[in-house]
Amino acid sequence: RASNPEVTRYIFENGHELATHGYRWYDYYGVPEEKEREHIAELIRIQRELTGTRPLGIGIVRRSNNTYRLAMDKTLGMDLYDKCVYFLSKL
Repeated sequence: RASNPEVTRYIFENGHELATHGYRWYDYYGVPEEKEREHIAELIRIQRELTGTRPLGIGIVRRSNNTYRLAMDKTLGMDLYDKCVYFLSKL
């Protein structure tokens, strides 16, 4: 579930870029890869439900060794850059 769907829609409808910041501020270090994959898939589902688009950026600060690879996994429907490390440059 989106924590603030009205703000999300406002941001999107006013031409701003949306980036995801993770699912419920989990610390993914030590989290099983499949659980992290489920959370990333849920992030995509929520944004698509609210805006009809996928996230263009990811900013999961408390990430695991799997986060980058999962974020770039085409089967999840993502084509992302990491705003925290690469400052808006494509991976």
